[in-house]
Amino acid sequence: MSGCGSYYGGGGFGWRSLLIFLLVIATIFVFVCGWGC
Repeated sequence: MSGCGSYYGGGGFGWRSLLIFLLVIATIFVFVCGWGC
């Protein structure tokens, strides 16, 4: 996985990876919840 460090802000776990992680969690939550609890 070369070039992954530069994509994530040059240090393993940056704000960009955290933002993507939150987006994934939000998407999963929406699908599980059924578009509105």
